[in-house]
Amino acid sequence: MLTGTPAGVGYAREPACFLTDGGEVTVSSPQLSTLTNPVRHTDRTSYRARAGAGV
Repeated sequence: MLTGTPAGVGYAREPACFLTDGGEVTVSSPQLSTLTNPVRHTDRTSYRARAGAGV
């Protein structure tokens, strides 16, 4: 299962709607199950430092 969102979708809504720290994203399929992931704010520079240059 793959999911994705075109760029700017939340921005184009009235009012604008964005993922926020502490939220949850849930996807489900009757044939499979339900998957819930927490939304957490991270400092992108810290992620890049951990993952290596070019990320």
